[in-house]
Amino acid sequence: MKLSDDTISQAVITESDPEPWRRVLEISLPFEEMDRLRTVYLRGFARGMTMPGFRKGHVPVEMVRHQLGDEAEEGFIKEIASAFLDRYDEEQHFPLMRAPRHTTFLTDDNRVAIKIEVEVVPRFELPQYRGLPARLQRRVVTDGDVEGFLRERRDELSTLTRKQEPLVAGDAARIKLQRVAPGGVPLVGENPTAMLVKIDPEQSPPELVGRLIGLKAGDVASVVFPAERGALVKSPRPSEEGEAYSVTVIDAMSVVPPEPAELAAAFGVEDPEELPVRVRVLLEDIMDRQGRSAMRDELLARITRSATIHLPPSLVDDRVEDIRLSLIEKARRGGKEPDAELLDRQFFAERHMEQIRHGLKEVLVAEAIAAEEGLIATREQLQATIDARAQEQGITPKKALKQLDDEDLQALVRRITRSNVERFVEDEADVELAETR
Repeated sequence: MKLSDDTISQAVITESDPEPWRRVLEISLPFEEMDRLRTVYLRGFARGMTMPGFRKGHVPVEMVRHQLGDEAEEGFIKEIASAFLDRYDEEQHFPLMRAPRHTTFLTDDNRVAIKIEVEVVPRFELPQYRGLPARLQRRVVTDGDVEGFLRERRDELSTLTRKQEPLVAGDAARIKLQRVAPGGVPLVGENPTAMLVKIDPEQSPPELVGRLIGLKAGDVASVVFPAERGALVKSPRPSEEGEAYSVTVIDAMSVVPPEPAELAAAFGVEDPEELPVRVRVLLEDIMDRQGRSAMRDELLARITRSATIHLPPSLVDDRVEDIRLSLIEKARRGGKEPDAELLDRQFFAERHMEQIRHGLKEVLVAEAIAAEEGLIATREQLQATIDARAQEQGITPKKALKQLDDEDLQALVRRITRSNVERFVEDEADVELAETR
């Protein structure tokens, strides 16, 4: 519903902000004007209604009101409130964070008032974000880094062949791990975990490698992981003595490494002798990007810590719960039972509340800098990102766009905007390079 200038002139609007994140608008109109607007609203329904004895679009307004009942009045109040809120927002600009709540009442001077309560992005002043001192930590690439990277790629390209002979160093095994109580009895509620491991103490826990050597497919053994290795399998808090598991070898496999020419081709070079130089350049680029990403994150986090922002408690609570439920859903989609700590709502909130609150503040700070510096994602950047996604998926950009709903597009705009802000803050920072080995 569009409000006329005459309606606006008859309205009395008062604003209050009982909390930094809350605005309350009270809008009152003469009873006669409110009744006129209600009639206009109901006529909109009448145009599309059919009723015996009346031509389409000619149903009397009173019959429309009777037919729709309380639903019509609720819709009318919501429509009027939204119209005034939109008009007010154009002038004052306070982005909403949650849907508004409406209540109506009669005033002493025979006017109808609508009270609108909204949670908004709280006003705050941006702290200094230009010229901040920053250290770019970049690790020097060593010969060991190059060899380790080549070894990982070599493992990825290796061929696995099942074998009947016992496992030896350099082989691989597909195993099933089951946490057990003393005596080897499987613990109730503990699901087994399947994984592929390399029989190499540099790539797999030495305790596990030692127990696998000499085993064949179908063999079962036991292993105890020290407390610090409890994260190998998502087990509850490991004891000081460690955690006991039964190990079942599903498949024993020989590892056939790729030919040097095949490995070289994977890095886009023809001569295997050129591999170390090529890999070193790649690693230097990776470590530079990782260092810059860490520096940008720290710069934005530092700016956020300097900003005083009062967030709506309900917004933080909702965000914490949304994250918890999404993690539970992700675990179950992967066929795993969520950890007990994840199922405990209060424990999860107490543990992650501050981190999530900081993340929400960081979003507001990044958006405020983007608005101040004109760094909001452009249509061209959005299209380029969609084109890149389409190319990765092997589909047309048009189809990639159709796969995105409004929420996905908004998330994409926020992600591009944040990236713009991070690069801007880095470019403005006083950066000192610190290389470490």
